Amino acid sequence: MPTLGIACVVAAHALIAATAGSPPPNIILFVIDDLGFADLSLIGAGNRTANGQALDYQTKNIDKLAREGIMLNAYYVNRLCSPTRTSLLSSRYAYNLGLAGGVITNGFPVALRLNESTIANFLKKEGYQTHGFGKWDIGYHTWEHTPTYRGFDTWLGYYNADEDYFTHSCGGGGCKGGKMGDLRNGTNALFDNETYSTVLYTAEAIRILEHHNPDQGPFFIYAAYQALHGPLEAPQEYLNRCDNVIEADRHIYCGMAQALDDGIGRITSLLDAKGFADNTIIALTADNGGQNGVGGNNWPLRGNKATVFEGGVRGNGFIWGGPATRLAAQGKMGRLSPALMHNVDWGPTFVAAAGGNASAVIAAHVLDGINVWETLVATTTTTPPSNGQVIDYGPRQDVLLHLQGPDNGYVQEGWELTAALRMGDWKIVANQKEASCPPSINISGQTCLKEATGWVQLHQDGTGHWSTRSYVKPEGTQVCNESVCLFNLITDPLEQRNTAEENPDVVARLLARINEYNATRIPNQKQPFDLGSCPLNFPTGYWTPWLNSTPPLPGPRPPGPRAFNSSVGSLQIMEKNASAQLEGWCCDPLVAHTGEPNGTDPSTVRFSVGPRNTGPFSVIGTAVANHPRARLMQLGLCPNLNHGFVFSFSLKQFTPKQAYSMKVVAERPDGSTILLNKGEICFRGDGSSC
Repeated sequence: MPTLGIACVVAAHALIAATAGSPPPNIILFVIDDLGFADLSLIGAGNRTANGQALDYQTKNIDKLAREGIMLNAYYVNRLCSPTRTSLLSSRYAYNLGLAGGVITNGFPVALRLNESTIANFLKKEGYQTHGFGKWDIGYHTWEHTPTYRGFDTWLGYYNADEDYFTHSCGGGGCKGGKMGDLRNGTNALFDNETYSTVLYTAEAIRILEHHNPDQGPFFIYAAYQALHGPLEAPQEYLNRCDNVIEADRHIYCGMAQALDDGIGRITSLLDAKGFADNTIIALTADNGGQNGVGGNNWPLRGNKATVFEGGVRGNGFIWGGPATRLAAQGKMGRLSPALMHNVDWGPTFVAAAGGNASAVIAAHVLDGINVWETLVATTTTTPPSNGQVIDYGPRQDVLLHLQGPDNGYVQEGWELTAALRMGDWKIVANQKEASCPPSINISGQTCLKEATGWVQLHQDGTGHWSTRSYVKPEGTQVCNESVCLFNLITDPLEQRNTAEENPDVVARLLARINEYNATRIPNQKQPFDLGSCPLNFPTGYWTPWLNSTPPLPGPRPPGPRAFNSSVGSLQIMEKNASAQLEGWCCDPLVAHTGEPNGTDPSTVRFSVGPRNTGPFSVIGTAVANHPRARLMQLGLCPNLNHGFVFSFSLKQFTPKQAYSMKVVAERPDGSTILLNKGEICFRGDGSSC
């Protein structure tokens, strides 16, 4: 069975894959929210310029992919999440979409316009089955703006910019009612107020892989995890792995990173088990720099999320390919691509990897993205560029990092753009205001971190614990409050020395290029908050597309179990230890979509029992999940479903003192099943506890 490790047959597989007619690869794109430059341990991976690594915890599963794949040394993203996601999905710069300004927040009718195609559209035309999960954040004021109408066959996730990891709820605007739900299975509201989102989305990836039929084409999975964005929340089992990180925010952030790494590890393990790994490409990207004020770490880069310094826009990124792909490592670990690359490039690059005509797609859709597939395939180097070296930056001559006009969206008299551009070794920053933090030894929780344009470092104490963080300003560093700052990123990758006065010709060349881009810039989309978007306007009480409240068509739903909420109570021993009773409920989107008009759920719940730790399990009875809808609505559990059950059974059929385990499984109308009890249900034959 193939594995994600490097095997002796890699070279042979690579030769086979290079021949014409080989099947297109499966593709998974992991998008990690607010991932800082030093938030992955990256042990053994390509040693990037100004290499940033998490020293306080490890991400072993992600490290393995990065080590066997190709780290991207000059890879860039946008400074905020919505601009990155709109540009990544559309392969067009955010300034060309009117979305460069900021985050698309709840209740504002702003979105990636419907005349734009997405990466899912591009790959669907190449014969791919397209799936997505996690964070959408590119607008949802009509159903046509939501994922299953924009090229995705399936979707499990939320529409807004952030929410609670467990309750999947968020507030916003002038709406009443506090935090309200935002979680969708296709177009259906998904009622789950307890499953940690990283676990939920990993389960969705597992479901997709378990039910994938290769005869229907390869898969593309847009895996846009909520992690590692705030709020800082993690299950205790993951926090327990982070005892050496005692700085409060970073401790929780570490737990979130452990959950994410576990999830990616489960996905890659299943790729092996299903035989998909051989012909799969996996890419990983940050959506912007880390948020120093919410546990993230960009050290040693300057700046923070929302700034255009390297800490805000130089993204963590890599690409990995299985043995049968042209990216196969062929035994060479720690590869590093020097090519300039931006997140708009993923679309054309994946089209090329799929065997499609990337040039035709770029021309037809007027894309800003560039196909860097052949450049990545040719990567062999393992060392970062050095001063004096002639660097092959690949087909991309420059990267526009940010471009935004004044608040009204138009260029006024004079040059009033906020902009940043990298061209070769040089980077120009225009009109970025300097914000800094006090030089105290522990600045955790201070608001200055959210806008800091300097350097923030995590410190280890004498006992080996990571305990404090401080704002650091290296000696000789210049501020950047001038209208223009120019940095040579080969000699000065940390952006400490402004060389604009020394290199007026370079400044002129880069500003001229920015002005070329500005000639096609469109004003930022600006619309007022719409009270019609408030969740209490809708029966579900969920954030919902509000300008057409009924989906034009039912959202697609493939066969197989989907994530849903359930609860199984404690086993109650009754009648002098002679019988037992179990109660529970479940909210099942599959049944909800085709539910009976009278509000009952026809699903059957099976109860199986077997000797603890050994089995086998035998069915001892069934119950019908058929509970009055009104009661569950009163409980706040299933606002539009009713799936309650009660099951009683005799203990006389069991051996006294013997410990037994019970499994509670829901059997749906389509024949699929799913385990309901999240923890062990254990009892002894005499009614005593385990």
